[in-house]
Amino acid sequence: MFKADSDPQNAPEAKFCLHSVQATRVARLTCAQAHNQPIRDNRRYELLYNPSAAQPAPALVVPPVHERQLPGKSQETTATNPWPLALLAQNLKNYVDKVPELWVEAQVASLNGRGGNVFMELKDLNEDFSFTLALFGRAGSGLAADVTVGARIVTRAKPSLWKNGKLSLIGKEVYAVGTGNLHEQLQRLREALAAEGAVL
Repeated sequence: MFKADSDPQNAPEAKFCLHSVQATRVARLTCAQAHNQPIRDNRRYELLYNPSAAQPAPALVVPPVHERQLPGKSQETTATNPWPLALLAQNLKNYVDKVPELWVEAQVASLNGRGGNVFMELKDLNEDFSFTLALFGRAGSGLAADVTVGARIVTRAKPSLWKNGKLSLIGKEVYAVGTGNLHEQLQRLREALAAEGAVL
């Protein structure tokens, strides 16, 4: 509680504080003002002595999509004329669709099949990047036995952007690095000979 000024007429609010055992927060702030003392709760003081400060800022007005001309380029968008999320997604998809097929090297982090299709989680060999690789139809059914979790592979694939916003790869071919058909045939021969008791 603040001390009253020597002349109570010069600080009536301070006199009120001295006579009020249960002085409210408002009265204490008033006392601080009367004694030219710093007010610790500036935001509270602003709301008390400037009620307009408590009023919320006017809401941003954005007309419905059908009532405005959408910008043709991303750099032309504004707060009052933004792109709908679907338009952004479509423009990104159009851009991704222009990327041609390419060969990608990665490691298989996970692998599972669903409905005749195969889905792999590929991760970069050195950096913390990962993509989903989807193999549909014959691309999935013809997957070699040496393409397993942990294998280093190369795949011919095309980037694709799904409606959920996830960027993935659609694979056409997948090969385990350093193996190939010859290795697979040799492995099968070893297994056949082992079953007959022979050693290769």
